[in-house]
Amino acid sequence: MLDGSMMSRVTAIAAISAMATAVISGAASASDGVGEAVAVADAASASGEVGARPLTGGSSVFAGDRVTTNGVGEAQLLFQDGTRMVVGPNSSLVIEESLFRGNATENKFAVRALGGAFRFISGDSGAKGFTIRTPSATICGAGGGCTGGDSVKR
Repeated sequence: MLDGSMMSRVTAIAAISAMATAVISGAASASDGVGEAVAVADAASASGEVGARPLTGGSSVFAGDRVTTNGVGEAQLLFQDGTRMVVGPNSSLVIEESLFRGNATENKFAVRALGGAFRFISGDSGAKGFTIRTPSATICGAGGGCTGGDSVKR
């Protein structure tokens, strides 16, 4: 049987262990980001599995994140292959898929533009894997093999 002081030590060790595990898990999920906000003007935010958070320069973004700007906000996102996307004022998009494997040709990048203005600059990956879905069309990279709905090849 443990006395009071021994029980307190065991409880403290368990609490420290739990906090360390949470910190390590948080660091692992932060390193799993698919890109980062490299410039943010006024206000932009992201929400997804990692939670809701304001975007600032250096903030990670993740697959599944919804990125939103206010009426005068803008956010420039830089992805792992050098792809850049600027989210204009009063705009919103979802990063649906982002899979970059070094120099592999089967890289994939898909976003769903929910509304607003955007600028997209492809990075080092081939154009085949890029898809941008909008309310009225799906835009694919050359040879991207878009299916369904209206499609526009770049």
